Amino acid sequence: MNGKAQQGLVRFAAKAKAPNKSGPLNLAAPRATVSAGKVTVRWTSTWDMDNANLTYEVLRDNRTKAIGTLTKPSTFWSTPALTYTDTSAPKGRHTYKIRVKDPLKNTVTSPASTAVSR
Repeated sequence: MNGKAQQGLVRFAAKAKAPNKSGPLNLAAPRATVSAGKVTVRWTSTWDMDNANLTYEVLRDNRTKAIGTLTKPSTFWSTPALTYTDTSAPKGRHTYKIRVKDPLKNTVTSPASTAVSR
């Protein structure tokens, strides 16, 4: 329970009394690759102890407004690979981050990845 081995009976709170403050776990930096004027951003999804469906927002160049959004289910035993293709990246150097939110607005943001669009 809670990441530690337990022995014996475990009791869980009713859903209405749960604090729901546990957000998505840390997210690794995405990989950004360029081809044919497009930047493809790939990352491995994360998981959340309270919620299966998480929303992933793709952020470009340290902006807070997402350029793309995906909502996907994941669990600790199944963290699928996700992809977003940025077709509107202007030429030049860009950084990409992934911000993941659970339905209760708990968030975590990945480290940045860099790509040079031509």
